[in-house]
Amino acid sequence: MDHSIAAIASDLNIPITVLASNDDPVMTPEVIEQRVMKVLVAADLKTTQEVGHLIPLEDPGWIAAQIRNAMKEEQAK
Repeated sequence: MDHSIAAIASDLNIPITVLASNDDPVMTPEVIEQRVMKVLVAADLKTTQEVGHLIPLEDPGWIAAQIRNAMKEEQAK
C-alpha cells in the first residue's frame, strides 16, 4: 500500500479480477474502490464477507472458486 503501482497498472490490457473482503480491516471496501478499482477501471471486483485481510489463509476454497470462475468466464469469451 505504501508503494503505488498505479501508473503502470492503469496501462494493463488483460482480464483482471480483484478479490477482496468487505470485512478486511486493512484494505477496506473504500480503500479498494479508491486505490484499486479507480486505477483498474475494467477490472471485475468479487467480494466476500466474514474473513479479514488474509483471505487465502482464511478461506482458500473461496479463492480457488473465484479463480476457477474467472478462468471459465474468460474461456467463454
